[in-house]
Amino acid sequence: MHRLWLNITRERGLDKVHHNDILTEALTRFARDYAGRDRDEILKELRKTSRHTVTTRPIGGDGGRPESDANPSEPTGPSDENKQEPPAARPQ
Repeated sequence: MHRLWLNITRERGLDKVHHNDILTEALTRFARDYAGRDRDEILKELRKTSRHTVTTRPIGGDGGRPESDANPSEPTGPSDENKQEPPAARPQ
């Protein structure tokens, strides 16, 4: 995204373009193409890409690692991540 922004802002009259302007334009075009004649091609490409990028793992736990490989110092669930030290006692 950043490299695309750098290239676009080098174009005459586009030096003030923001990252979100590029993303908005890209998604607007994507939506228009998806709603039009390119829908099937878009779906085909997404299916092909998603096979390489989407991985699944069980909900909770350590991502499917055997228990012996799990790092005991890593949080194992929400309760571990949200633990806080008790407040220090104030001197009386």
